[in-house]
Amino acid sequence: MVMTESVKECEIKGTKVQKNLNISRALFNVMFDALRDCFGDREVMTRGDLERVEKKLDASWFHVESLFDNTCAQCSDIPWYVRDERRKDAITRLVYARLRMNIEKRSVPSWVVFPRVVVSGLQTMIAVMLTNREWRLLNDHARFIFEYIGSDDDTVLATQLKNNPAILLLSQRVFLTLLLRFKGFNARRQEFISIINNSTAETGYRMTDMEFCEVFEALFRDYHDMIQNEDGRARLAISHSDDFPERIKGIFDAFYRFKTGAAFVSKFQVSSKVK
Repeated sequence: MVMTESVKECEIKGTKVQKNLNISRALFNVMFDALRDCFGDREVMTRGDLERVEKKLDASWFHVESLFDNTCAQCSDIPWYVRDERRKDAITRLVYARLRMNIEKRSVPSWVVFPRVVVSGLQTMIAVMLTNREWRLLNDHARFIFEYIGSDDDTVLATQLKNNPAILLLSQRVFLTLLLRFKGFNARRQEFISIINNSTAETGYRMTDMEFCEVFEALFRDYHDMIQNEDGRARLAISHSDDFPERIKGIFDAFYRFKTGAAFVSKFQVSSKVK
């Protein structure tokens, strides 16, 4: 511990030491996430709680193990990602990367590019939805993802999310936490659109209901697909809690009710010239 503390952070960035520290952090996060749900207001653990922790650790262990395998096999070959200290908000970068993967950029009537135009408001919304502690933890998850894959390129990220279960798990922690913040869906939707529109006021862009739906689906559609089958629901129950699939199902039910109504209304939009 003394040796670790005596090494300046700038001396280990981009080195094998940094890689091992990142893996250790991921290992700690897996154990912490498994333990956290067992402490409520009681602040004690029962034997049943301990058994549930053991079950969650068993289910998650292969995610961390793959980090060790990948790093050991490619340690000398990974083009290590150099952190830019001017860009501290890795979580917004990760969320925006998901938008770029799932939404084809296009010009909108105010002559700005969608979804790029929503980034500033998206950053604000993420900060609003999370506590400071949650933001720091999830931002560490996002930062680790970019540093581990050695790039912030969307194509590289998409490949790693598809092929690396460890990276996928850390990414899910970020997006599922944000998804849960839409529990009061209509109020949160209105807040989201308001924040986006405030951030884009100078450009003249105004987010429509259907554009909100496009953003929401781009971010969370994978988890709706997961709860459509028994295996997906089981994975979510094991990694989070038994009632987790039902909790997010309620959010998606509210979303698709809103989307259906928004799509219906959009078919009958009245021209601004008509009075």
